[in-house]
Amino acid sequence: MEVQSKGTAQAAAAPATHEVGVPARNPRGRLLMAGAAVLLALATGWATGWWWSAHSPKAPGQAAYRTWRLGSLVVNVARTDGRRYLKTTIEFAMAPGQSEKLLEELRPRLTDTSLGVLANASLTELLDAEQRDSLKERLRDRLNAELKGPVLVRAFFTEFIVQ
Repeated sequence: MEVQSKGTAQAAAAPATHEVGVPARNPRGRLLMAGAAVLLALATGWATGWWWSAHSPKAPGQAAYRTWRLGSLVVNVARTDGRRYLKTTIEFAMAPGQSEKLLEELRPRLTDTSLGVLANASLTELLDAEQRDSLKERLRDRLNAELKGPVLVRAFFTEFIVQ
């Protein structure tokens, strides 16, 4: 009959959970590592997408346009007896190779022309998205007529409030 001390009897009875020198597995550690791997994958994907968009060649017709800001305008809405008004800020995409110098020289005339186009717009035309797109085209065309050429490519309402 063999006599064992109390400590060694417990050690012999308990199954070994890990080898000597090898740390026990921690489920929280695995979750942290998985989370870090997901974050790293997301960051890598974002960085790759940014790099490709910044360095990929532009297709013809996809040129980046410079914008010119006409400014903020306030006009009474047509046929509302002065009870309604429009406050808008307009910017235009300039055709490639165009200079802002001409636009700045003619700013008062372009502002006046824009006020005239907007003041003649009906409330329905201002509130309906499709008609508002038509209004943008009309603005662009009228200003290009003042500029005597296709200087402006597209109009943008960066602020648009009908009160």
